[in-house]
Amino acid sequence: METIVILLFLAILIIIFAGLGLLIFYLYLKIRRKGYQPPFVTLITFLSFGIGITVALLILPSSNKNIFIFLDISIPCLLTGISMATFALILPKRNARQFGERKRKFPFAMVGTGIIAIGILIILFVLYSWKSFGWEFLKLIQMISAVLTLLLPLSLYFFYLETRKKVHSLRTVNDLNNKPPVLYLRAFNQESQYFAVGPVEEYGQYTKGLVARMSKAGQNVGVTFEEYLNAEISSIGPLVALGSPEDYLPPEGASRMYADDKNWMSVFKELSKRALCIIIEVGKSENLVWELKDIKANGFEQKLFVITRPTNKRQNYLTRKFLSILSKIRGIDPISWALFSEELGRIGYNLTLSDPGPGSVITFDNKGKSILLTTGSKMPSDFISPMRHWIFNRNKS
Repeated sequence: METIVILLFLAILIIIFAGLGLLIFYLYLKIRRKGYQPPFVTLITFLSFGIGITVALLILPSSNKNIFIFLDISIPCLLTGISMATFALILPKRNARQFGERKRKFPFAMVGTGIIAIGILIILFVLYSWKSFGWEFLKLIQMISAVLTLLLPLSLYFFYLETRKKVHSLRTVNDLNNKPPVLYLRAFNQESQYFAVGPVEEYGQYTKGLVARMSKAGQNVGVTFEEYLNAEISSIGPLVALGSPEDYLPPEGASRMYADDKNWMSVFKELSKRALCIIIEVGKSENLVWELKDIKANGFEQKLFVITRPTNKRQNYLTRKFLSILSKIRGIDPISWALFSEELGRIGYNLTLSDPGPGSVITFDNKGKSILLTTGSKMPSDFISPMRHWIFNRNKS
């Protein structure tokens, strides 16, 4: 009976944490869509956590009984959600679209260091004065844990933004070096989606993200398309892309050009003409359809390579379900190969494959007929080596 109670208790905790995580992520995106930039929204998120934990510590009694341990977890979660929802409701809407090169003078590293210093001062203050407040030792541990839980990830996030500030963005096509680029196409809301998921020992090397930094051995981490393939693609040419006007800083991977709404199509035409090859992950958006039509109209279909995701065998059912919910919250509708190939068929491409399978690379001949270069790829070199061989042999002939 006691075992059943413990398992039920753990199941409820998992549901609470998963539910809070999804709610906070949804509210984070809601505030972002109102036009607020990531540093501000992140501070709002952690402020909400701070409000939830602080109020809970003040109103809840200290106890190691199960019911109070449950309250110590669930009440802060509830208060955090309420605080975040309040901010999402009352903040006025702004315009987040910005064009041109991303140059940020915000001192991210200094703020990250300052947050660590504040955390140390708070812990020292708590250790020095906790007896005078009459707190029990358990309450002291809760306070210190709350400080570390809040401030350590926040400081790491600002250090991560400092590295992102150094990512190169293009001002004009002329900024490219003499080597023809590799042009990356995708729906903007898809670029943060995980392309590959695997153990941090293998996949952590491809990303500098906060989750990967905090993951322990054996845990899975997700890597975006650009993070996973960028280094290997550089053997063909520099990876470039049109940037989303809502980017605060350029994401890791492709060098981006932030063209405005009036001239992005002409910039795309210049990039596609100059590109040695054009790569695309399975996806869908109105702009993506226009780009694929333009590639076909200009006879560049032989430059186009469609890449499908590798098999992520280590994802269990709950992980897949959780990632699927995250995608829906982001506004990313899942698109099957059948729907993708049907869309390309309407544009004029001839995808003869019913489903190439995971880890595939498909290109096209001069009539738009698909050619399967490889399938079952797992590592970046498995994807890019066949592409490189095909491109350079084609150019020799």
